[in-house]
Amino acid sequence: MQKIYLFNPDHDLALAQGGDHYVAPPHARQLQHDLAALPLWYADAGSLLVVPDVEAKSWVNDMQSRVMAILPQEIKNHATATFFPWGWNRVERKRLIRLGAQPESLPAERVLDHLRQLSHRRTTILIHHELEQRLEKKFSPVPVEVDTLQAVLDFASRHPGCYVKTPWSGSGKGVYHVVDATDPYFRNWCNGALKRQGSLLCETGLDKTADFALEFYCNGSDVDFVGYSVFSTDFHSQYNHGLVETTSNLSKLIKKQCPAIDDIKACLVEILGTIIDPGYLGHVGIDMILYRDDRGDIKLDPCVEMNLRTTMGVVSSAVGMMMGKRGQFSIAHSSTGFQDGEVANRLYLTPIFSDTKYCAYIDFNTE
Repeated sequence: MQKIYLFNPDHDLALAQGGDHYVAPPHARQLQHDLAALPLWYADAGSLLVVPDVEAKSWVNDMQSRVMAILPQEIKNHATATFFPWGWNRVERKRLIRLGAQPESLPAERVLDHLRQLSHRRTTILIHHELEQRLEKKFSPVPVEVDTLQAVLDFASRHPGCYVKTPWSGSGKGVYHVVDATDPYFRNWCNGALKRQGSLLCETGLDKTADFALEFYCNGSDVDFVGYSVFSTDFHSQYNHGLVETTSNLSKLIKKQCPAIDDIKACLVEILGTIIDPGYLGHVGIDMILYRDDRGDIKLDPCVEMNLRTTMGVVSSAVGMMMGKRGQFSIAHSSTGFQDGEVANRLYLTPIFSDTKYCAYIDFNTE
């Protein structure tokens, strides 16, 4: 079975739009163009990788990796392959069919509609309740879904420093860290989000000490754990960079503060196996945080986000196992481009050309 990987980072934006006529904004198209080679670091041996142009194709093939690059117009030569985009949505299905893929080899529209509903942030509430019931343990405060501005304002007044999130968004987008609930900008943001997506998720602000994720791979209801991701985020919970390490070392790091992580991991395998659509083939990431409670004890929020797609954590985890040494994974942006030169202890994961505005790299020997 031939596998073909694609990088479509506008996946979350397409889910938020909801239909199959979405057009990505310029920055998302640039990101997709520049980081198209990223899947080569986690793709299975013998797979194909779709890249936008001949330059990128030559770069991938010159890497002498286990993956060979093809151009979008070559997809028609592999019409019955199994496709692995960064994330599945109606827009990506339509695009692949337009490029020559056989509809029968792609997930059906009903499957994609179900996956979109599962990608709604209310699924984190379900996972919270399932974990507490199965493990007979209380975790962090559970998010609350609301559908009016007044309900948001009431929550924010009771929980200073809370987070308000849109149902569909990714990588920290669509997240508002509330500092002043009376700010007109915040109210306008909420009204716009409610009009577009119908509801908002409100979460209590916690004294966070660490961000990490458990990465899984789903083949329908068969779910396998594939690695850990330890990363940092900014004030608005947007991804900054990730720690590159072996799975064994990341496990030790997490278990120091969360000894029960293996029980939680096993429980998540069971939960995901019951809720993921049988037609789904791809990654699922469960973002978690460690935080201090009022007594100063370290506690766990076991499901801050569920990403029903590939994540940057999958990339950093795969590279950590491949390289076997510690580093820091980053995505950089420059409106003026990058110098294509060597940087000490740096590995570029994507090519740099004259028109490149985004690049992915790892700095090794990072403490």
